[in-house]
Amino acid sequence: MRTILRMLLVCLVVPAAVTLAQEKPAAPAPENPLSTWNKMAYGRVKDILLRSAEKMPAENYSFKPTEVVRSYGQILGHVADAQYTKRSGSRVNAAASAPSIGTNIKTQSCASSFSFSW
Repeated sequence: MRTILRMLLVCLVVPAAVTLAQEKPAAPAPENPLSTWNKMAYGRVKDILLRSAEKMPAENYSFKPTEVVRSYGQILGHVADAQYTKRSGSRVNAAASAPSIGTNIKTQSCASSFSFSW
């Protein structure tokens, strides 16, 4: 009788132990809070910059608050150039796809630099 109970206990406990011993899938790692904040801040600045470029008339791109600072168009050109330069290391034909940007930058050039970047 004891042998039967032991065998029954082994038959019930061993499958349960094997099931519990199997590896469970690892939970996904939580996102880095600094990366999350940087992505949010980048998106916000990008949105502000693109909306301001759309609102500014093309004839006012040469506006300078003082003579020692860049014009509005030069600032947008600087941002677009920085976007292309920053991401050009990860793209094969980055130099070929970056438009020539001067003082009279168009809104589309700035927008395309952001789409090129991310």
